[in-house]
Amino acid sequence: MKESISPHHNERDSNDLGAQLTALSEQSAQLVTSYGDVITDFIRLLRAKIKANAAMLLSIFTLVIAATVLTSLVWVSLHVLFAYALVSLGLSWFFAAGLVMTINIVLVYYLLITAIRLFDKASSDLLDDFLSIKK
Repeated sequence: MKESISPHHNERDSNDLGAQLTALSEQSAQLVTSYGDVITDFIRLLRAKIKANAAMLLSIFTLVIAATVLTSLVWVSLHVLFAYALVSLGLSWFFAAGLVMTINIVLVYYLLITAIRLFDKASSDLLDDFLSIKK
């Protein structure tokens, strides 16, 4: 025996479905709004952290620059002292300057090669875990 579905029953189901779709639409809008709020809060937090650490970062940068300037001054004074010592031993200024510059070029080359090797090792140690294919 077939049961007939009354038009009143179909109308109630469509009203329930319409209410569910309306609720789903409202919840979707709230979800999108909450994602926007999360992103906005993250940006505010990042700005606050940068602002709080700006003085410290400026101090660190200033100290690094000061250390670099002082190291350069010491390096130059050592060259002058070495050149003066060579001239005091009886060498000409041109020969002493050439010898000091040659030693300087060799030392800078050694420091650069050492820095490149250390950077290569550090970067390969860091990136090997990310780039290696594990089986």
